[in-house]
Amino acid sequence: MRDVELADDGEQGAANEVARARGNPSHGRREAGSVVPSGGEVRPVRRARRRWLLLGGALALLLAAVVVVDGLRTRARAAHLAAVAGLLEPVDDSLSEVWSQSGGWHTFEWVYGPDLMVTIFSDLRLVANDIVTGEQRWDVALAEVAVFDFEAVKCHALGADVDVSTHIACRFEDNAPPGAELPAYGPLSAARLVVFDAQTGETVGSRSLGYGFGTVTALGSDILVTTVLADGRVQVTREDPPTGRARWTVQSERPLPGAGSGAGPRAPEVQTGHGVITLSGPIAMALSEEGEVLGEWTAQGVEADAGPVELAALADGRFVVGTPNAQADVPYGTVSATDARDGFPIVGPLLALDVDDGSASDLLLTTSAARDEIVAVDARTGEPEWSAKATPRAGALLLDRRLITTAGNDLIALDTRNGRRLWTAANGPPEDQDLLTDGRVVLVPDVDNEESILTAVDITDGRVLWRTTGPPEVIRFYEVGRRLIALQQEQMIQLG
Repeated sequence: MRDVELADDGEQGAANEVARARGNPSHGRREAGSVVPSGGEVRPVRRARRRWLLLGGALALLLAAVVVVDGLRTRARAAHLAAVAGLLEPVDDSLSEVWSQSGGWHTFEWVYGPDLMVTIFSDLRLVANDIVTGEQRWDVALAEVAVFDFEAVKCHALGADVDVSTHIACRFEDNAPPGAELPAYGPLSAARLVVFDAQTGETVGSRSLGYGFGTVTALGSDILVTTVLADGRVQVTREDPPTGRARWTVQSERPLPGAGSGAGPRAPEVQTGHGVITLSGPIAMALSEEGEVLGEWTAQGVEADAGPVELAALADGRFVVGTPNAQADVPYGTVSATDARDGFPIVGPLLALDVDDGSASDLLLTTSAARDEIVAVDARTGEPEWSAKATPRAGALLLDRRLITTAGNDLIALDTRNGRRLWTAANGPPEDQDLLTDGRVVLVPDVDNEESILTAVDITDGRVLWRTTGPPEVIRFYEVGRRLIALQQEQMIQLG
């Protein structure tokens, strides 16, 4: 019996086959000229159609997946950049004035916290403005302070750890009263700390810090008070700002070089980062935020241990310590986990990055002013990876493994994987201006006595995307709390 293969046209096709098998050859046949594909021909056509449909669907799914992945990467990058310090909010060529307030270049100093800017005027007034709206919050006169040296006035906005400014702490140097017993060495003035409520401007604390050299530094909502003691040692105290209550106090083991001389030793410069407090100066110290001494260093490679000693803490807990004026045959310093200096040597200090997105954490980027170059070394071993000619006079930005800085008058980008120059854009910023970025473009400021111009350069290829004219008579542009601030002689202006 002959096998019968059923066609795709259903029961009618089966009936035609049966009729023909019974002797009716014409049953079910069409007129001459009509085309009826056989079952063997129908299946490949339909299979081909299905394959094309499946291929088209797969391509559509692939494109959709690419769009989704691209969108996720864009959102992930935006979320990452939101936590990177020093970045501006997104900018474009429609920049215009958001607010304008008294302040500007003629004021003595200004500081900012999470939600406000505080300007110190030369007539001894502190004025606080909302950082978002520019509206003035308070204006207070420093009636109780007779400033001995304007250069010694330093204020700090406290509260970065709680996202709202809690206090403004200012260190002044008062004129010494008649008949005061002055120290054998050191400043001829007494230091005073005045603490203001950041929301109202009310004075909530005021006390003398004595006659020694010293500094005040913000640590979250607390302050670090650094003082050079009579025996030449340095003392660091973490205090509650309004009350002065000490949370802990630490003193150096050794006196500072220069103690007992006519000028006396200068207090070290204090910085905080990665959960570590570092002191750089005649000696260097590292402390935990809980007051534990992590290390103490003196200068090496200079005459009479005379310093200064520069100290920086790395994110992995190691320290970079060096002496900038060491002898020519002595390396700048070392990278090590302790003050034993048992790590690897480096030839120059770390490159200061105005923006660092962490994309080159496998490298340490160092500078060599003598040779006008940047040298990258392996962060684990200290082995040299590459070097490139650069003169980072306007700062440096690290974004997506691109190191953006200056070389002569040019703006350049280096690939941190190999040091190769990715692009060059002519006419970088002048020496008295800083590079600014929102993570997508680099803003290159150019100012003169009459007008200011901001040029936006694409970070990926160095193309100039747009130029716009800023306010007239700008002296300098700054990033303040992710906002673009232009300082004129007597005004500060937010652009957005």
